[in-house]
Amino acid sequence: MRMPEDLETREKILEWAARYSIPEDEGILINCLKKSGHFGEHITKDDLLEIVRWKSHRALGKARKNSEEDVISVSRRAFGSNSDVARVKILSELHGVLWPIASAILHLASTNCYPILDIYAALAVNAPPPQKFNDRLLEQYVSLCRATAKEHDISMRTLDRALITYGYHKSKDKSP
Repeated sequence: MRMPEDLETREKILEWAARYSIPEDEGILINCLKKSGHFGEHITKDDLLEIVRWKSHRALGKARKNSEEDVISVSRRAFGSNSDVARVKILSELHGVLWPIASAILHLASTNCYPILDIYAALAVNAPPPQKFNDRLLEQYVSLCRATAKEHDISMRTLDRALITYGYHKSKDKSP
């Protein structure tokens, strides 16, 4: 697993990130989460449903089965963990939350610098699809993304946009 040559410089990462088609609601979602009185401590059921709607609307039905108390309790435990793998596994205790959605929750609503585990982002770094990830691969992916973001002085959101866009083009056999 490694960054592709097309994403090895800050300029290239910014170019790919600029090609990302930002959903209209993304900025609104991020701002609402950051302005909430509980940012970085936990999420609410409403927060969860908004994140699931944004990341993978197909999981909404299952996510609606979670109680407010469970979402707050589970997310508080996850945000308080010192282990990246444990954070994802704890959030996966919630209905409708698999590793990709768990990583989106951590990316958007916690204070940790956390990449989104996305099928296209995984493809960009020559990793298996997220459903085949194990603890070791998740740790490698998180470490690679954090190191790249730090090395090039870019936000994790910018790197995610670049990885997703690059991986999408790679999957369609489009010339990156």
